Amino acid sequence: MSAFGRAVKVVLGIVVVIGLQNSLSGHAEDFDAGKSAPQLFASNCSTCHQTPHGLAKRMNSGSLDRFLREHYTASRASADTLSAYLMAQGGGGGSSHGKRSALVSPAPNHRKRSTLLPPADIPNH
Repeated sequence: MSAFGRAVKVVLGIVVVIGLQNSLSGHAEDFDAGKSAPQLFASNCSTCHQTPHGLAKRMNSGSLDRFLREHYTASRASADTLSAYLMAQGGGGGSSHGKRSALVSPAPNHRKRSTLLPPADIPNH
């Protein structure tokens, strides 16, 4: 193989490697971007919580913000928006010592009791 052929292969190899690196290191898409606070609640919270009222009542805005950012939202901006919304719906009650936050407790209907009944007694024959 000529020196020119090897140089072409090296250049093509470098271009392919750079292209792969760029495609693999692309930025993750923020699906929460541009959503209003009620939309964020609907997409991130409504599975377990029917309404936003009182969800943040035992948290201050700073701890709620950190909690949402770590566990539920894709960005700091989404966490800030959702935190402000939840605080406005009845949050900021202060200390959470000795009590679990309503944010980590499932809604009352989340753990429904089974409607299955045990089998009836089998009569002796």
